[in-house]
Amino acid sequence: YNIKNPCPVCQHASEPAIYLSYGLELPVRLHPGKYGLFHITHPITNESMPTMLLNGKDKLERKCNHCKNIISANMGTEKHIALAGVAESGKTTLVYRLIAELMLKFPDKVNFTDIIQVEQTDPELIPYIEDIIKDGYLKNFPNKTSTGQRRAIQLKIDRGLNMFYRLFINDVGGELYDIKSMSSEESALTAQFVRNVESILFIVDPMTIDFSECDTSEEFKVWLNKNISHNLKINIFEAFSRLKEFFESQNISKRDISRININIVLVKSDMGYLSQIDTTDQNAIRGFMESDMGLSRLISDITSVFSAEHIKYITFSA
Repeated sequence: YNIKNPCPVCQHASEPAIYLSYGLELPVRLHPGKYGLFHITHPITNESMPTMLLNGKDKLERKCNHCKNIISANMGTEKHIALAGVAESGKTTLVYRLIAELMLKFPDKVNFTDIIQVEQTDPELIPYIEDIIKDGYLKNFPNKTSTGQRRAIQLKIDRGLNMFYRLFINDVGGELYDIKSMSSEESALTAQFVRNVESILFIVDPMTIDFSECDTSEEFKVWLNKNISHNLKINIFEAFSRLKEFFESQNISKRDISRININIVLVKSDMGYLSQIDTTDQNAIRGFMESDMGLSRLISDITSVFSAEHIKYITFSA
């Protein structure tokens, strides 16, 4: 029963949680105890409340012992993925694409009815995913994540034998990575998402990055001049530094950070800027970022924080 089971609101460990029966708190801890009790009867409602995941404890409503928010999500072994990137780099769109891909690949293990939406989640989540599964692409793009807010989307994935993974995807507003737009109090509160992260998708969007300080190749400059049609320019080096600050603010050790998997995702690969390289080759992607995009400093910063064996370079069309 050493399950961390973090609260999806405050990200602190919710166990030992306060379990509820018809909205009334159970006055004792809900666990088997040394004599192996399988159920505890609530003294007021007389509900027989299971003490183990295997006999139904995960179907009970509970209250986080840290922030006191009510958590109706089923319990399980949790996996947390954080999406990080500057404003308008396509994080939210990527979330929906990833969920749709999971549902297409594992139709018997991931079900629409198992999607649990927690705090600031777009209410139109399911229609977006249905569009992707039906048509293979997004016909209408989801609403932008509000400044200083996050969408915490949780999926239940069947592992078999009535055991489940809970996959948490934390989608954070891109302005969080712009130091000038967020107060220290706001950013510290939102940064709690890093407490339980096991994997990071760090989004690199060539259409939102300020390349004025980068030694870009002539070919890439031609592509930029042809395709960049708006004035949103954000310093991606500061964005990564901001992510690093979040780990430091939550007192996460260098050893724990070194265990986190980070995927550097070059999005909008269908725009043609990667047409000259093999996008299945991580070394080719990294080489392109260094020599053509002039992002060698970013790669150096990433490798100084995360272990080399946990860094991957991938591309995505979203």
